[in-house]
Amino acid sequence: MKEISFLVQGSSPEPYKVKFRKSETSFTAHCSCPAGRKGTHCKHRIGILMGQTDRIVSKNISEVATVEVWLHGTHIESAIQALTSAEQEYALAKKALLKAKKNLSNALRGEQP
Repeated sequence: MKEISFLVQGSSPEPYKVKFRKSETSFTAHCSCPAGRKGTHCKHRIGILMGQTDRIVSKNISEVATVEVWLHGTHIESAIQALTSAEQEYALAKKALLKAKKNLSNALRGEQP
């Protein structure tokens, strides 16, 4: 099994440890932040998987490229793509909702669309 760990600066003064493990049959990511310890969505793991290096404080930033190679073709990669797509759809829906609220406010003041 191969393993790469990063120290990532989060909201805590002490950096979090983000660990990626790759074997022939699995690819996992763990983080020592509160969300990571609960097994929920963790921006530190996702950030590294998306190639973001700005929060990494360890001296192995170049190994992010290796993690990206490990990610290719995994179920995690397709889950990240689905998340990205859902975030884009959410942004569009939020924009449409704000426009609808503005139109309603205008209509309540007697303005025509």
